[in-house]
Amino acid sequence: MKDLKLLARNPRMLAYIVYYMNVVPLMIIFSFMRGSKTALIIPSLSLFMAGFAGAGAGYFYVAEGEGSLLLYVLPVTRGWLARRKAATCLVFSLPTMAIIATLGYVFGEPSIAVTGIIIFLLGAIGSSVAFSFLAARGLPRSPAVWTNETLREGYAGAQIIGLLFVIGLFLVSAFPVFVSEAQGFHSSLLMALSASIAFFLVGLATIKVKDEPL
Repeated sequence: MKDLKLLARNPRMLAYIVYYMNVVPLMIIFSFMRGSKTALIIPSLSLFMAGFAGAGAGYFYVAEGEGSLLLYVLPVTRGWLARRKAATCLVFSLPTMAIIATLGYVFGEPSIAVTGIIIFLLGAIGSSVAFSFLAARGLPRSPAVWTNETLREGYAGAQIIGLLFVIGLFLVSAFPVFVSEAQGFHSSLLMALSASIAFFLVGLATIKVKDEPL
């Protein structure tokens, strides 16, 4: 993938993205490990990590560096670019999914691991596409080098609101487990799964939004 080659030539940006997409989620996951509760919270944690991963889509635009100037003279649309960046974002989030599945299997049972994978994939696909399209629509209309500063003007607000929304969903879906542990697991699972499906549908709806040239 072109994005992977770009990042390979920019070790600093690659390290930053790996830190955000994998190290930070790992720290968050381990902070919620509470013995027997670990398996019970996997569905909610999968949902949260999926939304968190999608919010990092904007960093893959910055990775273009000065190459972004060339994109303005090519027959590239914002929709095409958004889909490509969302795919790259999803690839980088897969290690987090593997960790969640492993925890579900080790502390629970195979069904919890599979459920965690399903929730994460649905949520990550939807959030990656949605956040990527938001970033694409916020790109400068005239040729410019994409940096954190230029992206921040049209994307940071949406990113923060999105992350706050994801945190809220996590707290709501995890609440039954915190209150009644095993008795609240099924309610927590249903809420997390429903939210991940909603994320996925939002992502699909975003793709169908009218496309426009870069």
